[in-house]
Amino acid sequence: MNLYGYPLPTTPYLNSLQQHGNLFVFNDIVAPNSHTDIVISKLLTFSNYENESIPWFKQMNLIDTMKLAGFHTWWFSNQEAISIFGNAPQVISTRSDNLYNVATMNNNSSTNLDKVLLTMFDSIMPNHEKPSFFVFHLMGTHGEYTERYPHSFDIFDADSLRDYHVDTMNGEPLDGGQLYAKFTYANAVLYNDYIVHEIITRFQNSESIVFYLSDHGDEVYDFRNFVGHSVNIVSRNMLEVPFMIYVSDSFKQKYPKVIQRIQNAQNIPFMTDDFIHAFLDIVGVQSPDFIPTRSLFNEHYNTNRARIIAGKDYDKDLKHASFTNIAPHKIWLHRTDELEKFKAYENIYQNFEVDVHFLQSDEKAYFDVGHDGREYSIGLDLKEMFALAQTRSVYPHKDSTNTKFWIDFKNLTEKNAKESLEVLLQICEETNMPIQNLIIESPNYESLGIYKKAGFYTSYYVPYYTEKELQHNSRKIQQDIQHIIDSGNINAISFAAYLYPFLKELQFNIIEEVGGEKREKPIDLLTWNESTNWVTNMATEMYQDSQVQVILAGETGKWR
Repeated sequence: MNLYGYPLPTTPYLNSLQQHGNLFVFNDIVAPNSHTDIVISKLLTFSNYENESIPWFKQMNLIDTMKLAGFHTWWFSNQEAISIFGNAPQVISTRSDNLYNVATMNNNSSTNLDKVLLTMFDSIMPNHEKPSFFVFHLMGTHGEYTERYPHSFDIFDADSLRDYHVDTMNGEPLDGGQLYAKFTYANAVLYNDYIVHEIITRFQNSESIVFYLSDHGDEVYDFRNFVGHSVNIVSRNMLEVPFMIYVSDSFKQKYPKVIQRIQNAQNIPFMTDDFIHAFLDIVGVQSPDFIPTRSLFNEHYNTNRARIIAGKDYDKDLKHASFTNIAPHKIWLHRTDELEKFKAYENIYQNFEVDVHFLQSDEKAYFDVGHDGREYSIGLDLKEMFALAQTRSVYPHKDSTNTKFWIDFKNLTEKNAKESLEVLLQICEETNMPIQNLIIESPNYESLGIYKKAGFYTSYYVPYYTEKELQHNSRKIQQDIQHIIDSGNINAISFAAYLYPFLKELQFNIIEEVGGEKREKPIDLLTWNESTNWVTNMATEMYQDSQVQVILAGETGKWR
């Protein structure tokens, strides 16, 4: 979109509205998925990746919320009423007081242009004493692109791309088919600009606020030989979406404080699975499900919330990615117990797990890096590992202090807990290693308490239970682990990957305090699946599970 800096003039109408001060454009917005059905199931309900254990259809939706607030609700759709891709939009739309569907079956290849919605709206001319809430569900630029606009909008061609210098991919000229897809997509965007503007004009003379956003984006030969969207090979191009708010002149004059809140939020990072919170907040509709920290218009908004899509952290894995052979932020390298292994994989993994023993002598006390203790020590001090991390030149979008370490503390005891903590704090200070970048793991949960109080993230090392124990002692195992969680000494539990189905089914919860308020939430899960590399781990159920914060992957080689 030209409105967002793309060279081709694809948004003349929206540009004009922005120049007149009625359109506010948001600059750091991403979708929670690259497929319509999943996005809508979150966009128009209180569902998000943090509460995904509750099905979206069991959570309150925007249509019913607006009805309860006294609004008359309307839904106009040019998308399919029955879809093989999922029916979240259709299910939610049926909650409207008035529902108008152009299509009656799956028709991604439909030749119905979005202008049909304007004709439908004009023929009905909604006019009610109640305040009204309208949803226009457009086909937009969903492929096939040539079927999304009339011949009169066949404006851009291959020469247009060359004239504006957008006819290459990674410095190489696009071929004929690639050029065709790219300029037809631009024409579809141009027509969509016209449609959105036409919808807005129908509300410009009333006291109205209009929200426009896309469900997801498309990749159109931006950096690789691919067009479309797929969550399996998701990229930033599929997730970064336009989001804008139009306000009529009368609305703008009557609600200057609302306008100020909109302006203040234009550059704030946001993911649209929290759209319902932001929408209700800015229009002043109250709901018991509303959470202030999830609304980008609210002074309590959590700007540090991770934007997780299909297991990937958008800001850490996708936003600045060069699309090389780099493991996602969620998958760390297991057993990085020598400097040579760290150096060998520092261009692939961002974060690392190391095994340590706290060793004391008359000369010094230090953390020895190694899995098997003093007898097999190579004399590697954890301080050297931290210092090496500060020299990293990879991930140019991050400074070196963002390297994280999972510390498997092999011999933590009540006797050495205090001294080891003092030594680790000293190491962190000397090497500029933020303590927030460390996971401290041990089976000795009692002694982890002192680390947690000092600000470290701690995890209880779950034993390697046998199949027999899992079958016959599940109740006791559950009670024991919950007791450890309730001690308040840990932030997470960590375990071998084979235990994931068992522990996941038990649904362990932890009490955390947020803003002076105590809330129960599923405890963070950390696991190691070192028998497989990062690529294989990305295909696992654990990777897609938002409760799983870290997966340790393995690499073949003659490493300690």
